[in-house]
Parts: sequence; C-alpha cells; structure tokens
Amino acid sequence: MLSHAHSLLLRLFSGRISSPSFTPSSLLNHLTKTHLDFTPHHALLYESIVNSHVQLHLPEKSLFYFNQMVDKGMLPTSNSFNGLLSCLLKCNEFEKSWRVFESMRGKVAMDVYSFGIMTKGCCENGDLNRAFEVLGQLEDMGLCPNVVIYTSLIDGCCKSGDIDRAKKLFYEMGELGLVANQHTFTVMINGLFKKGFKKDGFELYEKMKLGGVSPNIYTYTSVMNEYCNDGRVNNAFELLDEMLQRGIFCNVVTFNTLISGLCREMRVSEAEKLVGRMKKGGLGPNVITYNTLIDGFGNVGKMDKAARLFNEMKSNCLSPSLVTYNVLISGFSKAGNLSRAAGLIKEMEERGISPTITTYTILIDAFARGDDMEKALELFNSMQKAGLVPDVCTYGVLISGWCRKGNMKEASTLFRSMDEIYLKPNDVIYNMMIHGYCNEGNSYRALRLLREMGENGMVPNAATYSFTSQVLCKDGKREEAEVLVNDMIRLGLKPSVSICVGYFSFLRDESTNRLANDFEVSRCLSWPTGPFGLLDLFDGQSTNICPQMTKVHRLRDDRSCLSSFWRWHINDLFALSFLSSKCSQVTRDVKIKRTRSLFIAYQLKIIKLLDTSTTGGEPPKKSVAAIAAEVDDRLAASTSSQYAMSSVLSSFATVEAKNAGLTKSFFLIYFISDPPPINSFSNLPPPLPPTAPPSNTYQSILVPQGPQPTLQQTIDIFRDVCCTSSMQLTYLQNGTTEEVKKIVTTLNEAEVPSEDVVEVVVSPPFVFLPVVKNLLRPDFQIAAQNCWVRKGGAFTGEVSAEMLLNLGIPWVILGHSERRLILNESNEFVGDKVAYALSLGLKVIACVGETLEQRESGSTLAVVAAQTKAIAERITNWPNVVVAYEPVWAIGTGKVATPAQAQEVHFELRKWLKDNVSDEVATSTRIIYGGSVNGANCKELAAKPDVDGFLVGGASLKSEFIDIIKSATVKKND
Repeated sequence: MLSHAHSLLLRLFSGRISSPSFTPSSLLNHLTKTHLDFTPHHALLYESIVNSHVQLHLPEKSLFYFNQMVDKGMLPTSNSFNGLLSCLLKCNEFEKSWRVFESMRGKVAMDVYSFGIMTKGCCENGDLNRAFEVLGQLEDMGLCPNVVIYTSLIDGCCKSGDIDRAKKLFYEMGELGLVANQHTFTVMINGLFKKGFKKDGFELYEKMKLGGVSPNIYTYTSVMNEYCNDGRVNNAFELLDEMLQRGIFCNVVTFNTLISGLCREMRVSEAEKLVGRMKKGGLGPNVITYNTLIDGFGNVGKMDKAARLFNEMKSNCLSPSLVTYNVLISGFSKAGNLSRAAGLIKEMEERGISPTITTYTILIDAFARGDDMEKALELFNSMQKAGLVPDVCTYGVLISGWCRKGNMKEASTLFRSMDEIYLKPNDVIYNMMIHGYCNEGNSYRALRLLREMGENGMVPNAATYSFTSQVLCKDGKREEAEVLVNDMIRLGLKPSVSICVGYFSFLRDESTNRLANDFEVSRCLSWPTGPFGLLDLFDGQSTNICPQMTKVHRLRDDRSCLSSFWRWHINDLFALSFLSSKCSQVTRDVKIKRTRSLFIAYQLKIIKLLDTSTTGGEPPKKSVAAIAAEVDDRLAASTSSQYAMSSVLSSFATVEAKNAGLTKSFFLIYFISDPPPINSFSNLPPPLPPTAPPSNTYQSILVPQGPQPTLQQTIDIFRDVCCTSSMQLTYLQNGTTEEVKKIVTTLNEAEVPSEDVVEVVVSPPFVFLPVVKNLLRPDFQIAAQNCWVRKGGAFTGEVSAEMLLNLGIPWVILGHSERRLILNESNEFVGDKVAYALSLGLKVIACVGETLEQRESGSTLAVVAAQTKAIAERITNWPNVVVAYEPVWAIGTGKVATPAQAQEVHFELRKWLKDNVSDEVATSTRIIYGGSVNGANCKELAAKPDVDGFLVGGASLKSEFIDIIKSATVKKND
C-alpha cells in the first residue's frame, strides 16, 4: 500500500497524472488520517510529503512533517532542507527558519546553497550580525562563499547604510576570483546612489559595461532614478532608448521612475503622455503612478486635473492610499480650496484610512498660511484628541504662522511648550523664531536664540545671521553685529547685502570705514544675494551709501561687486534656460517671468546709477577692444561662466540690434561691462564642448557697426531681447456646446509654438467654462470674460471672482469695450474690478481703447492714459496683468488699425507706465492688440516692437486663428 501511495505521489508531483478530485493535498490528507507507522525505509515518501507542503506554501505542516521525519531517525536530503528554509522565509517565518538552521547543523548535510538561503534571509530581515555569523560557519566548514552569498551580504550592507562594508565585500569578491554578475553590480550601484555617492555609482555602472556585464532592467531603472533625482531627466530618457534598443521591455517601476522625474521638473504634460505610452505597451498604471501624477499636477496648480486622475484611479478599481489622500489634500490646500481638502479627510475616514500626523500638518499649514490661526489651532487640538502626537513639523508650521502674523508671544509659547513633550526644535524652527524677533525689532531675543542654537549644536543659516546683524545695526549694537559677522566668516558663510546696508549706514565714522575696508581685504563680502537685496540696497540707501561704497569699494572703477553679482546670476539663469521650454505655465510664471522682470529692473537701475555718477548721465565711453579683453580676462578663470558666455554670445552674434548699429552680443557686454545675463530663456544652443575657446573668441564677434546707442536706446534693445513670451487671447462669443467642442478640438490638434514662446488663453462664455476646461489641451489656458467687483452680495446674473477660482480658471478679461460702452462701466469701476480680481490671485487682461469719435478728435492717447491710470492707482501686482489695447472703432467692423497706429498707442502706453509706475513694470508688462486681427494682418502687427500679442475675436472661430498664434514667432526670428 505504501509503495503504491509513494508511486502515486511521485507521479502526481511529476505531472504525469492529473485529476480534479485527486490532488497531492487530498492524498496527504488520506495518508495522515490512516496514522500509518512509517519506517526509515519510507524516507523518500516522507520527503515527498514535506516537499508537497513546501510547494503548497504551508510552512507549519511542512515543519511538522520535517520534525516528525527527523524524530523517526530519517535524515532529509539537503534539497528538502533547503526547500523548507526557503518556504519558511518566503512566508515571513524568519525566526523559525533560524531555529531550524541552528538545530540541523551537524544533522543534515548542508551545502553552499543552504548557507546562501539563510544568509539572504538574514539580510532581508535586517539582521546582518547573523548573516555574517552564517558566513563564518560556512568558512569553518571549509566551504567557499559563492557570488550569491556575497551579493546578499552586499545588498544587506547597502540597505542598512553600511556602504563602506559593502564596498569592502565587493572588492573582496574580486580577490577571491569571483566575478560579479548583473545582480551584484545592480545592488552595489543602487546602494551607492542611495547613500549619496553619485560619482562612485556612475563610475561602477560604466565599469560594469566595460567588464562585459550587460545591465538588466533593474540596473537601468536604478541609474534612471538617479538621473531623475539629479535633475537630468533627459539623460534618463536616453537610457530608456538604449534599454529598448537592447530588447529590454519596461516594467511599471521603470515608467514610474521616469514619470516621477518629469513631475519633479514640473513637466506634468509629458508625464501624462508617458502614462499613455505605458498603457499602449500593455502596462496599467498602479497606485504609485497615480499618486505621482496627482502630486505633479497639484504642484503646478492644476487641481482639476489632479481630481480627474483621482476619480479615474477609483474607476480603475485602484484603492487610493494614504499617500494619495495626502498629496490631494496638499494640492487643494496650496490652491486655497480648504473646504475640499477638509472633505477629503472625511472621505479617508469613510474608507477606513486614518489621517496621520502628516495629513493634519498639511491642513494646519494651509490654514496658517491663510492667516486663519484659529482654524489651524482647532485642527491642532483635534489631532491630539484623535491620539496623534504633534511632531516637530506640526509645531513648525504653527510657529511659522504666528511669526508671519507678528504674534511672537504665541510663537514663543508654542516654542517653549515643545520641551514639555520632549521635542527639540530643529534649525528651521530656530531660524523662523529668530526672523520673527528680527522683524519685531527685538535684537535681544534674536541674539539670545542665535546663541542657544549654537549651544544645541545647530548652525544658523546665512539669512538668519543677516537678519540678526541688520537688526543689531539698527539698534546701534555694532560690536555684537561684528561678532556675528566674524562667526559667519569662520563658518564659511558670506555676509549678505542686508549686512552691507546696516554697516554702510554707519560709514560716517572712521571705525566703520575700517570695518568696510576689512571686508574688502578679506573678500568675504557677498553682494550677489539676488534681486530683492540689490533693489533694497540701491532703492533705500543709494543717496547716503553709494558715495561711500564708491570710496571704500571702488565700485565705479573695478566694479568688483557687480562682477560677482553677474557671475552668480549667469549660472542661475543659464540653468533655467534649458528647462524653460519644457516647464509648465505655472512654473514658468513663478520661476522665470518673475526673475526676468526683476532682472531687467535692477539692471536698468544699476546702469543709471553708474552712468550718472561717472559721465554725467551719458553712457560710459569704452572701446570694443577694451571690453572684449576685459571679458576674456574675467572669464579665463571660470570655465562654467566661459561656456555660458560663449553660448549666449554665439546665439546673438549675427542678430542686429534694433535702432543701433551694434550686434546684440556687443550690446549685452556694453550694457554692464561685465559677463552678460542670459536674456533668452529658450532655444539656446548647448554648452560648448570641454575645450576652452581661443582668447579672441569674444573680440571676433564684438565688432561695432555704427555709433554707440544712447541709454534709452539701450533700454529699448534690452526690452526687445528679454521679453520673448507673446500672448494670444481668443474669446469665443457665440455657439452651442457642440460648436464650442469643435473649436476646442481644432485648437487641440493645431501645431503651434511651445507655450514658452506663445501663451495661448481661450475665453469662452461662462456657461462653457467647465466644458472647455475639461477638453482643452494642457498648454493652453482659460479666461473668463468678466467677473464682479467684490465678494458676495445680491447681484443677480453676475459672476464672482470666487466662482472662477472654484472652477480653477486662472485668467479673466476686465474692462472690455462692450462693457464700458453698453453697460457704462467707468474707468474707476474697471480699476476696482481689476484690483479685486488680482487680490484673489486671478490674472487679468485689462482692456483699454478709444471710440471712433475719440480718435477723430485726437484724444486717443489721453483716453487710454486715463483708463490705464484708473487701474494703476489701485494695483501693485503688475506681473499678473496684461494690458489689451482695443480700438473700439476697429472691433467687428472689418476696419483695423494700421501697424503704425497700433505701435504708436502701444509705445505711448508703455511710456506712460514707465513715467507713472516704474521702469520694471513698463519693461515687463505685455501689451496686446485687439482690433479685427486676422490671418492677413497678424504678421505685420506682430513685428512691431511694442505689440506683445493679440486679443482675437471673430477670427478665433476660423482656422486662420492658428496662423495668428504662429505669427508670434515673427519678432523672435527677426
């Protein structure tokens, strides 16, 4: 009977017989129920029973029959023993596997594979001590560890953070004659990357390929991930192409890595397209994919898209995780939609997902940033009632909120209460508290906290030192301030502009002159702290400080301070230039346009300051050769600046500057007599190869072709070079839902310049806003055609700015000619509407223009000036304003202002802004034209220097609108 059962069991396991009612499990049940008294002669059958339970992933029964077998004096083979160990480890029974391993030593014939299985189990469970103990036992038995054992140990060391030990094991392998395989290289490379040894990781990757070991999908994914972490997503995609050429197919993890990299660079539209490519390849996005995309769209302010992805995720039967809810709550909080964020917490709880400290902290931070500290504290208390203990981050956002409100008493109470729950403030919290006291003018408390910070082993940042030093200077405590500056220098931190302002305010006496000279000698003074610092310096202190700066720092002679400043700003903007064409609209607005407008403003301010002091208001006279030689000398010591400079100059070398007989490249150097800024944020050539250009590179392209321009000509040229982004606005006035959908489809399919060249905004009637928003391509934006002047109230039929924000609409048109003429909206009323919309975060297209009667009477310029003045008197947030000039007599009539007429009004509008607001606003504000623009006249209009785009009406309903959009590149290509 037993021999028959044995044979039957083996045949079942070999697959030679199959029956739905007769399985290994049913046979085992039958055999065990008979309570047969097995003898040593039946060891093979016993092993079969143990192995069958192993294959069925039944660790308890496997171990039971294994122990019974040993108790009966039957010794299992190494294969059965290894199978049991693997089963126990796979079923998370590490301790049981260890006890079996220890108890069977000397009883079972263990081989290298037995030790390898146990080593891997120890490493995977984070027990390196036992892993190396197993290695010692292996060597004591006279066995040599194989590649698998070394790979497991290297992986364990990397995961535990002991990278030095991992590297030692890796090189020890080679000394033993063991050749690292794909897995060995991959775990070592991954470990190096995770520990921050980027250079070593990339070098090992190259060594792997040179050694003839082909990377596998896990190797590629690890290297791609590091490229993405390093901001080199394009390199990651090059690696993807290499992988696909080798016939290696991507898995979900690889796609998620690339999607995450794109989202970190704000390239969410590309990330979404990659998901589509992933789906076409037969791979479905998982929870991590959706979480990454939702977070990406949330970070660029597209919460409508994030919400759609959330719903799509649920419709695909994927359950949202805690991370999903946290990134959604964070996104809605940043967007100011706190009610939606709070609603998500309720949904979490309904799904059985408990909010964590992180969840509450995100919401608390949102309310604190919105100055609603009462609600923030209410959530703080609710969190504690729910049994969650606030962490350092939670306290940090609350303290930050009180500091922003200037309530240092409440901030201090929270700060000191951290000790009661044994929480230690981190350097971020200390810095916030110190800044708060500095803003309050309390130098005593700021200095005390600064010292306490040092006593606790934390190093204040440069900004904290600067704030404290500045307030000490204001209080007349120069000695204490000097101590702080010396501390900064000792720590390798550079004193900032704010410290300079504080010190130079004392330059009337000799001691402070001595201090300033000490700075000059030590070369520790850091002027390049960015636009705000420099503007503050020249705006607030130019009258008293600049003469002393000239004397002490010889600023007008060698311009060393400005040299440092420009070199700093070149690196920053040069890096941004390569990302701008692929950035989202929000990212570009925040990181590039703001930088550009400030950059322009204080360049003009510095030039005027230098020129008026040296040449009585005329531009300094300097030969081309002298400037070229100066540039060559300065750049010779800085390779990175040299490549940046050469790329920029090459891109402008053959382009003639408007109204001046010089190349733009010469103008750039002439403008500051120093390394020029990056003026074009897209389409720059790549950096030069790592070979220094000849010394005459710059001299050869800086050839003057006429008289040097005046300062005003220089400013005009600079605006033309810098303001590269045009705007095209279409407003859809008529049509049914289906007609609107057709228009949107046409726009979506159109091949138009990228959004860094032309910013396209579509403005449908209010009832179609949700339809257009859901269907419109992501690189186009949406505007409403009007909104009300204030919040709430009984204004039947009106649309409020709050409604637009709730719909996620970023733009609104205000002061359109029809509303001014038919609804009698006054200049003041339009100005109030613009101010209110801007205060809520909307971007505004503000319309101005004259009637035919006003034009014929010669009052065009006076009319548009009055309309602009009513707006300018009420706002300061000009970066979010586009001015649209609408000659009312040319709207819908078929008439159109000639290019010269349009340029005349645009020029006068810009001049009015310069004279009455600021150079910065005049330079950076876009002025677009809207008066019967069509495909026939758009190119000639677009070529005018002060026409920055179009407000398109009827033509937007026709195919020629695509030609109008493309016309924006006319000025760029001239």
